[in-house]
Amino acid sequence: MQHLLPFLGHIERGTRKMSLETLAALAAALEVSADELLFGTCGNCPLARMLDTVTFRDRKQEEHFRAALAALIRGRDAM
Repeated sequence: MQHLLPFLGHIERGTRKMSLETLAALAAALEVSADELLFGTCGNCPLARMLDTVTFRDRKQEEHFRAALAALIRGRDAM
């Protein structure tokens, strides 16, 4: 997987294109559909299914959870 990271970086920046075979393989590895990768929807991917099971005691707990998740996403995007 380590050798794929530079290639994926090029894909994200739009400096290289991937083949349909690569798109299909990436989607399979991530357990999502190709359209979920292309369009950013993830209604049935493992993470979305897991998040659907989360329950909250009250609105404040949900707000804290969402804030923590947003912070994780910002940190990931900064990497």
